Amino acid sequence: MLKVTCAIIIKDQKILICKRSSKMHNGSKWEFPGGKVKDGEDLETCIVREIREELNIRVTPKQQLPSFTSGSTIELVPFICPGYDGQIALREHAAFTFCALVDLNNYDLTAPDKLLYNYMMKNPELLG
Repeated sequence: MLKVTCAIIIKDQKILICKRSSKMHNGSKWEFPGGKVKDGEDLETCIVREIREELNIRVTPKQQLPSFTSGSTIELVPFICPGYDGQIALREHAAFTFCALVDLNNYDLTAPDKLLYNYMMKNPELLG
């Protein structure tokens, strides 16, 4: 199973989501940004590295949430990251937006990200 981290980046009580480029697997779907854990890499190091590589910003993970699996291929490990430093520059995604938790259902999320969204809807206090 492939282990993947993602960041729930919160700014002004809204959550950052990114649209996958049409060239990527699940192209044009929306996701919480992040990426694959490298061999020997710890989860927090992975999410900090992936966000820097994909979005050119620096995050500080504050809380790890439960993992989610979709099928038998991916284990999604989310981290709450309140705020960020720097200016977002898309390096892999086609677009990004900040939206309220209740509005995330208006976006075509990837399967693992839908599971995470459902969890956050049941536990909105996690977002502060």
